[in-house]
Amino acid sequence: MAQVDMPIGSRSDWARYKMPKVNEPYRFAMISDAVKANEYDLAIVAGFLGPFTMMYWYLMSLETLSLTIYDDPDLIHEMCEAYVQWVLESSEKIWQVGKIDAFHISDDWGASDRLLMSPKHLRQFFIKPFAAIVSGLKRKGVPVIMHNDGRIWDVLDDLVDTGINAYHPVEKAAGMDLEIVKNRFKGRICPIGNINNKTTMITGTSDDVRAEVLECLKIAAPGGGYILSSDHSLHDDIHLENVYAMIETAKKYGSYPFKF
Repeated sequence: MAQVDMPIGSRSDWARYKMPKVNEPYRFAMISDAVKANEYDLAIVAGFLGPFTMMYWYLMSLETLSLTIYDDPDLIHEMCEAYVQWVLESSEKIWQVGKIDAFHISDDWGASDRLLMSPKHLRQFFIKPFAAIVSGLKRKGVPVIMHNDGRIWDVLDDLVDTGINAYHPVEKAAGMDLEIVKNRFKGRICPIGNINNKTTMITGTSDDVRAEVLECLKIAAPGGGYILSSDHSLHDDIHLENVYAMIETAKKYGSYPFKF
């Protein structure tokens, strides 16, 4: 079922709103099934949305959120606090499933050419609750990965300071430079991605894909702390030949010691 309206348009709506129950069995059915079916010992990653994305995708529209920041900023803080508590309570239930190797938080802060909200307001309302989620999840002793596509240079230092272990997808199409990210934050975060899935993976040849994979490996793989992937996803517009080319090149050249 698609969501066609947002539940929160005002403080009075929030007063009536009830956060979903944490312990509903269906919430954990998919990850329980994944754990049971994991005969190949793949990494099991449990995912949540971040507070900014939850706010403007599910709780409020972006327009309402933008107005509320000025009209009732305390309401934004209250909603974020409630969401942080909900995520951390949910993570406890997920952890009880067992065999969770990492947590993943999807929280998109940027478009292809700029942030979706000013750095000032991201810092004022959303980066602190995001950091609280990261801190709570890391207490489980497993890595926390963040998906945050788009051009996010203006708040990248803030993002790294939240304590995330890895950052996906270092979106090349949005001007995110893998070499700068790798060198600036070496030893602090693991970059994931940077193979362009808007051009190279769609319109490029298999040789183009191989060349870009090698470029990313040469930039970010030495010394460890890099995971190769596309700079977002492997979607329906990508030819299978290019997917195979990416995987085969990674297998051929992505092992230590490197032999480029």
